Amino acid sequence: MNIAFLLPSLIYGVFLFSSTGSPMLLALSGATMLVWLFVRTAQQGLDQSVTFLDNRVYLGRRRLPLSPLLWGAKLRTRVYQAAFAQDLKARSLELPESYQALNQEGVFLDLSPTDGRPHLIAIGPTGSGKTQLIRKVAEDFSGAKFAIDFKKGQGLADLVAQENIITDHSSASEVEKFFDRLQEKSTLGLPLLLMVDELGEAIKDRFIAAQLERYAAQGRSSRTFLALANQTLSSIPRTIWVNCATRIALSADAVDVAQLQITAKVPQEDVGLRVGLARLGERSQVIYLPDYSSLPGQTRDDLGDLRSPTGYSLDLIGEISTKHGSSGGNKSKGLNFPLWRAVVDPAKRSKRTIAAKNQVGHGATGEVTGANAVTDISTRLANLGHRIK
Repeated sequence: MNIAFLLPSLIYGVFLFSSTGSPMLLALSGATMLVWLFVRTAQQGLDQSVTFLDNRVYLGRRRLPLSPLLWGAKLRTRVYQAAFAQDLKARSLELPESYQALNQEGVFLDLSPTDGRPHLIAIGPTGSGKTQLIRKVAEDFSGAKFAIDFKKGQGLADLVAQENIITDHSSASEVEKFFDRLQEKSTLGLPLLLMVDELGEAIKDRFIAAQLERYAAQGRSSRTFLALANQTLSSIPRTIWVNCATRIALSADAVDVAQLQITAKVPQEDVGLRVGLARLGERSQVIYLPDYSSLPGQTRDDLGDLRSPTGYSLDLIGEISTKHGSSGGNKSKGLNFPLWRAVVDPAKRSKRTIAAKNQVGHGATGEVTGANAVTDISTRLANLGHRIK
């Protein structure tokens, strides 16, 4: 049904209201149009792409109403997720040192194992980026590094001293010496990182498996942190991966994602970055991995990135119409004010306000936050309209 069929009754209602003062038919026709808009929105598939042109929002080929109050909560959430994901690739090029990923809001994440969040495991098929992630974690780690690389040492050998790595070609005596040296270092109480690539192959050696299970269980007490990578979770003992507070799935099988207890879902938008699903402590979220080879050299800043990540993502929304606008030239704004920017999903407003007040410095999940830097998202959206040209 097209909305044009409802216009005659609305026009007639306006005529009666203006001539007789009776609002009855006007109210009925207006209510009918609202019901039609709600039904139309509910029937529209949320899996279609969201685009922003001339300060209007499109779901698939359909232009949404100006007011987001007519969209429904699910569609509003879908639109805001798409808005925040518009230019994450450009944001990723500003990744500071000691950070390895960013989330859907452009917040930088530190995935490195720490006393508060010991051990990391990355699961994904060949080419998913898990080895590159382990390498980046190692490069950002301050402390001694050891490696078990069952890809013949091709992935991690250049990150550690020759005596601090064993491969699938190492003899039994070399393996024993390796763990003796590791144990000697760990008794010093200093942070130490043990990387393992192709974990499933490595633990086929019972001695290596027993050692890794021991370090996985000790974790925080020994300050020997594990950074593990494997193609699937099926061959990994639960005694190892269950002690990993940071769990990352990169294009992993849905069964592995569920077993890792990650509840986040892969987004529909392609932002040009490797996408992963992560469980950081008790929180699940979508993460994006930059192309580490394209990152410019940066000087480490112990204060982190002082610019508000959330604010940066919001500023990107204002640039969408310029970057993705039609070639028809500038159009008159008229009634084209982006009212959708002034309303935030009510379910998220209070959570973000509390988070902005409570988080200072580096949060437990590794996000760069600050009471002075993180602005309430609802306020930023409400104030954004006047900056759109």
